[in-house]
Amino acid sequence: MKKKTRKLGPKNSVLFVFMAILFVGIIGVFAYFISYQLKKANHTYNIANGGILFDYKNNYIELKNGGVLTRGFDKNYYISYTDEESNSYKEKLGKDAVVFKEGDYKLYFYGTAYMIASNGEVEKVTEQTEIVKSASPFFFKISDRKYMFVDKKLQTSDGSIKTTDYLIVEIDKQGNATFINFENNVKTIKPLILKGTQYDFDIANEKLIIGENKEVDLKAVIGSSNLYEEEEEDVSETVDTELGYYDEYFNAIKNSFNNLSSSMSGMNENIQIEMNKEEAYLDLTRWTTLKNVSSDVNSIKINYAVFDPNNEYSEIFVSIKNGDEVTKYQLSKSNDTYTITNLIPDHAYEISYGYKVVKAVGDDTIETVTDSLKVKTKGINYKVKITKITSSGIHYKVIFNNNYIPSSCEVTLYNNDNIIGTRTITEAEIKNGTFQGYFDAASLEYLVILKLHQVVYAGSNISYETYAKFIN
Repeated sequence: MKKKTRKLGPKNSVLFVFMAILFVGIIGVFAYFISYQLKKANHTYNIANGGILFDYKNNYIELKNGGVLTRGFDKNYYISYTDEESNSYKEKLGKDAVVFKEGDYKLYFYGTAYMIASNGEVEKVTEQTEIVKSASPFFFKISDRKYMFVDKKLQTSDGSIKTTDYLIVEIDKQGNATFINFENNVKTIKPLILKGTQYDFDIANEKLIIGENKEVDLKAVIGSSNLYEEEEEDVSETVDTELGYYDEYFNAIKNSFNNLSSSMSGMNENIQIEMNKEEAYLDLTRWTTLKNVSSDVNSIKINYAVFDPNNEYSEIFVSIKNGDEVTKYQLSKSNDTYTITNLIPDHAYEISYGYKVVKAVGDDTIETVTDSLKVKTKGINYKVKITKITSSGIHYKVIFNNNYIPSSCEVTLYNNDNIIGTRTITEAEIKNGTFQGYFDAASLEYLVILKLHQVVYAGSNISYETYAKFIN
């Protein structure tokens, strides 16, 4: 008698496949867990007593009883430790960590960074990097706008920070820096250079200067989101009328014309009378030209030349137009410069240069304009700077041009486009060209702006604004 073979029904087949997949999945999870534990063991470090670290918010942590440093699933480092009262803590440090212990000849870095060598070459370091402090300097780019400078002595170009061993430097998008180490946690609000024994770090421009001849562009190492731009120097505007070449011409022919002026005078008069009929005539014995015009904050300087041995010009003039108002100034034929003063800074004017002459006996005086141009006076170039940010407010400084102190101006504090406060500064409050002020403003949010405006100078309101910005 034959045995019957039992076949799996459709439901049993599905169940069998499901159980097989589940079994494989369990094995996979178990294998991953074993793999993770092995990797975790490779990313676990015992930190000795006295180790100093900073969490991801740059808060200071000192390990009185040592601790254990691990890297988690999220690839962030964590420090587990107990305090003197045996309370347990676990703090997130971020994608990288620096451990410093006073008296230890090594500094320990955990994570990925890029070390810049003295020849400018870049080497990638990962996991745990032991740095022998006595072999310094060492310079690392840790991530976008974050660096570590290891050296025996370090100080900023303004002398505000002087320290040893190492500094972590975090740069905001405006080029301002936060300095962090075992004795510093300071935010600066101006471009600085961090000087070491052999390297100089131009922080705002992200450049490492090695010796006298080598400069490394650190922005080229993994890129940078730094938006800092250096301020352009204010240069006095000069408008050249391209007639300066007549100087040489005048010098060359002046003596000859002086000798010939008597005899030429009669001939020139006859030519003038004859040519009057054609509304044109030939001048052989006089010449005037506007050479160039230069502007300052509240003045415009005219450079001109006049050759008139027979005193035929009845008037040499320059006029200045501001809107509908025109002011005319008579110029001396024996001079070659004239300065128009009491003008409005950062303001556009129309300049006209010309002369008057009587063409023939009995004729009316004819006014001729030879040059017309637009000239703008220079801006007053005041500056406002944020000098310090605390938990309770903002300290700031306004720098004025000593030659052009305003009667008054205003400084307004904005936070995310909201006006927090306004301060009016008077001339009496400005000392040695500067004013230092303070806004009481706690818990400021993302974007902080100080605006200098409403400037009054020499009785006139000046359309001038300047800003200081900080991303909190």
